[in-house]
Amino acid sequence: MEKQDHQLPITKGSYTNYPKPKNTNLYYAIFLEILILYGIVTNYQQLYEHNEYLAGVCLGSFSTLFSQSISQLYRQSFSFDKHLKFFLWGCINSLVSNFWIGILLHSVDDNIHRFLLDQTVGVLTGQLIFVFFNGFWESSFNFASLKSTYLTCLRYSYMIWPLVSFLSFFHLHEDYIFPLNCLVTLIWNIILAMIS
Repeated sequence: MEKQDHQLPITKGSYTNYPKPKNTNLYYAIFLEILILYGIVTNYQQLYEHNEYLAGVCLGSFSTLFSQSISQLYRQSFSFDKHLKFFLWGCINSLVSNFWIGILLHSVDDNIHRFLLDQTVGVLTGQLIFVFFNGFWESSFNFASLKSTYLTCLRYSYMIWPLVSFLSFFHLHEDYIFPLNCLVTLIWNIILAMIS
């Protein structure tokens, strides 16, 4: 009987020639990110009490990093460069988001105005920052490409963020707004990774 390539070679109970699984680095990264996210989530209150922005950067950067790993798992390819890019994006986005949420909560008294400002100034600015960050990272400041990416990001953004903003300002205690933002950002960054 002829041996086929896809079968495992078995010699005296040994599996020494067992083929290495594809993308083991990606699986290791996902496992490590889950452990780190678990640590951040379980200690979030202590981090927040120590420094609100540090807690935000930790949660935001690692949830964004995890979303990149999920995206790469879907594509079955590992890219350290994209991991680094989205980790840095998570740091930037969490600082901007935390600052923006603070402005809305402490400077705007009416929930309707908070919602409207978030969906106009907040979304438009946030997506613009991402598009410029992405263009800088990819060294592609072609106006047509930036415009196309920006409009695509906005189109998808308005499918997700209005509901999140509504829940945040009308139904959640302010302490839960940023963590909800990070959870949705995890999903949102999978979308961004696929369109950028």
